[in-house]
Amino acid sequence: MRIVIKKAGQPALLAVADMIQKLFAIEDDFLFDRRKVLRGLRLLLDEPKRASIFTAQIQGIIIGMCTVQMVISTAAGGFSARIEDVFVENAYRKQGIGSLLLYAAERWAYGKHCCRLELVADSRNRPALRFYQKHSFMRTRLIRLQKIMRA
Repeated sequence: MRIVIKKAGQPALLAVADMIQKLFAIEDDFLFDRRKVLRGLRLLLDEPKRASIFTAQIQGIIIGMCTVQMVISTAAGGFSARIEDVFVENAYRKQGIGSLLLYAAERWAYGKHCCRLELVADSRNRPALRFYQKHSFMRTRLIRLQKIMRA
């Protein structure tokens, strides 16, 4: 089984959106809206200098994905890369695929001269939290707050 990590293009967006739907099913903070998710994914593709979508594939079939984008950090005094979504299909978990996706995002961020790599995760998703801690992500005392500006 050869796993290939690739930057996603337009043809991959429906499969990536399906994975985001599965991800949102375990997170109470988000309601899945295919139209909005596809619009967001297209925005990521439209900003190749500031964002990327990575897919994990086996024989051309997408089995995992990760999105990453840049923001400016005043604390770091430079760019920070933010991982927004990470998902691997259940049948392929615990095989190193999530690690390969995170590594691709990290290499991308390093190539963009980012000072920090950050992500948010559902506080109740213990397997995900253990996975991220295994990959040297540290908890902070910060919490995420949001205000919906437009529907």
